Amino acid sequence: MYRRLAVCYAALTVLVLFGFPKAGIYLGNIPLTFSYVLVGIAAVFELVCLTRHPSRKLHTRYAWLGVLIGLLALLEIASFRIYGMRSVGAAVSVLVSTIAMPILAILMTHWVLRILGIEGLLRFLKWAMVPVFAFGFVSFLVYNATGTVLGIPFITTTGSDITTVATRHNLRGPVIKMFSTYNNGNILGINLLMWGPLVAIGSFRGSMAYRSLCVATLSRSVWAGLVLLELIKAMSERSYRRVFQAACGMVFLLAVVIVASYVIGRDPQSFLLDKDLGGRVTNLQNDLEVISSVRIGWDSESVPAAAWLAFGPAGVVLMAIVWLFPVLTGGNTKVQITARISMLVYLIVAVVEGAFILVPTQAIYWFIASLAMAAPEITLLEEPASETEEQQPERTDLDSVEPPQYAPSL
Repeated sequence: MYRRLAVCYAALTVLVLFGFPKAGIYLGNIPLTFSYVLVGIAAVFELVCLTRHPSRKLHTRYAWLGVLIGLLALLEIASFRIYGMRSVGAAVSVLVSTIAMPILAILMTHWVLRILGIEGLLRFLKWAMVPVFAFGFVSFLVYNATGTVLGIPFITTTGSDITTVATRHNLRGPVIKMFSTYNNGNILGINLLMWGPLVAIGSFRGSMAYRSLCVATLSRSVWAGLVLLELIKAMSERSYRRVFQAACGMVFLLAVVIVASYVIGRDPQSFLLDKDLGGRVTNLQNDLEVISSVRIGWDSESVPAAAWLAFGPAGVVLMAIVWLFPVLTGGNTKVQITARISMLVYLIVAVVEGAFILVPTQAIYWFIASLAMAAPEITLLEEPASETEEQQPERTDLDSVEPPQYAPSL
């Protein structure tokens, strides 16, 4: 009975975090998303497992990561005390994204791996793509054809107001970006760059689904990230065929981008080679001019710039070390290599635009990071066998398991 409930909860956590990340309510002016609530509860379950089974210890790499996160926390708290905070909400948002969510997401992912195993986790990850793809393209086509915003209150949006989607930087001229259940095209695309490649493992339709969603976001940052992702993956596989396929894909993407530029009423050259990066350079210059007189918040879409504005050069260096840590220390199975490449691409794109403190970016980043770093101590949590049952050997680690061939594709 416990086993069935645990499987249901783990599956629900994966489906909601990736498929319906914005589902939730408002407590006053504070958004409370169901995905983050589920992540927090699953993290508590993992803490209970570690307490009840002392032999199940986390790998030493997590101890080093914990030390780094602890140093970052001290730096942030000291900065808030010295320079002040813009608001309690701003401080909480920064602390949750940089300190709390990495810890909670790592614990949650370990627990989900114990319950579902890597095969089950990938299977439910593929199922999470279904509502993102289906609702995304239906809402995309309906709005661009009729101007009507589609949504399900409390499910596809936080709260009951679905009409605000059109005002969340989603318009490109007369055309709306693909926003799906993520409510914003840039957030959708940036997160898909991280978990989409895992869905693509062993699934052609999954591969086409996440790529087409990324293209439809109409985000130049996401397009650049997709091109970079394909190039790095092709080179990592050391296959001339994959390099050729990636090159063909980039030519096709360029053609789509040129057509899309004309559709939204922009000159392709000025749209793609915008020196101001959509106003981001100007905004950063303005922020730097008033940095000494502004209290701490998260003021830039560029993660390094925002970290510099908030915590100075020490903050930039320390955050770079923490977020690069799983990329550099991850494993070498196909799943783990894919995860490490996806994180690297995100970090490169985040130099311009990272959606860093926005739900669900950090939960998904550290979910992927946990898969990359998962070690042999991640074992499936089984119910005790009865005396008449033959004891089966316990399945072990992510390092010895290849992606499932039987998992349903999209």
